[in-house]
Amino acid sequence: MSHETLAKALILTRGIQFSDEALEMAQAMGAKGQNLVYNAPKGHRIAQFRPQELLLSGADGYQTCVSAVAASAGSSVIATVKNGKLKLGAEGCDHIFDGLAEAIFVPKPAYYAKRTASGIPLTRLVSACGVDEMNIWPWHDCAISKMCTFCGVNKINTSQPERSVFFSAKGRREKTALQQWHDSRELYLAEMCEAIDLAIDDECYAEHLHLILISGNLKNDELDTQAAIYSDISKILASKYGLRFTEGIVAVTAPPTSVRALQDMKDSGVETVVFNLEAWMPETFASECPGKHEIGREHYLFMLRKAVEIYGWGHSWCNLVLGLDTIEDTLSGCEEMASQGITPSANVLHLDEGSRCTKHVPGTRETLRFFRSLADIYRKNDLLPYYCQRALRTSLSNEAFAGRLSRTASYDPIDLLPTF
Repeated sequence: MSHETLAKALILTRGIQFSDEALEMAQAMGAKGQNLVYNAPKGHRIAQFRPQELLLSGADGYQTCVSAVAASAGSSVIATVKNGKLKLGAEGCDHIFDGLAEAIFVPKPAYYAKRTASGIPLTRLVSACGVDEMNIWPWHDCAISKMCTFCGVNKINTSQPERSVFFSAKGRREKTALQQWHDSRELYLAEMCEAIDLAIDDECYAEHLHLILISGNLKNDELDTQAAIYSDISKILASKYGLRFTEGIVAVTAPPTSVRALQDMKDSGVETVVFNLEAWMPETFASECPGKHEIGREHYLFMLRKAVEIYGWGHSWCNLVLGLDTIEDTLSGCEEMASQGITPSANVLHLDEGSRCTKHVPGTRETLRFFRSLADIYRKNDLLPYYCQRALRTSLSNEAFAGRLSRTASYDPIDLLPTF
């Protein structure tokens, strides 16, 4: 039985609300709160403490992590406390949650309480998504010409009174981005390495350490500079920590302008590049990702294909947001990219602070069918899902690939869900 995967799907598509007792339990148990780096659910400020994620365990011990996304339209999942334990439920779905072996809060890593010698909180330099993903942030804002409708990165970033600012993508600056990087480079790299040294042996990374170098974009005409900065950082990461990273260095960025910059990132130690289209259909890409549209959809696709040549089959990634296009169109895009060696995936649309998106979160059943089809696409094209199910908190690609949604002659796990 795959109750943990069905429960994760319900939380991602319906959202979750926490009772006061559940919030008090989370804080008392040292749960990881919202790290407020590039997104946070709408309404997170209303709750005194809102957990970032939950760990869900199936009866056979399979464990997955889910983001505690904001409640969407319809009947949300409710988290309460019963007999001293976290209790989840939702209209028509209590049998799914009752089938869980355990539901607990993802604990806050010990390094979240630490600062570098100069007093910078480690969480402004590195942070954990899910259980075992380490995000490294050279900067926290985005200067793309027009923001994606569903993204709240700048809204979240400007709300933080205590933040490490070595480099600002969007802020007013008289110097070019490259000059600004040269001015802050030595200090940033020293602080970054100190932060990683303090975080890398945390218990959360005992089994896996999925390393992601990620930030907002520089200006549309500075993307080769962004690649150069990423290359500079990656050389240090590869030389000092490379063997600790499960997939090597994964770099999430907009595609640089030149193929030379793409090769330079590879030469610096980057193993995989991630250029996220977010939306597949041209008209949706234009309306929901207007800044990326100005960079160019065809440029994204061209550089994704060139990355397959340079980095190898399966090491060029492109994520989509499930809910921006129809399920059929999103699957069509995944099939086209996968056939070319580009690894596609999708996060379920969620309602973040600062979002202007008017699209609807997809239904639970169609979401599960999408990921079951995506797993088939992976198998057909000799591809693997990203990271693991304890890191990828807003997607079900790992669970589907592991067979948690597979049909048998007498059983389809999706049939356990209500039809409304």
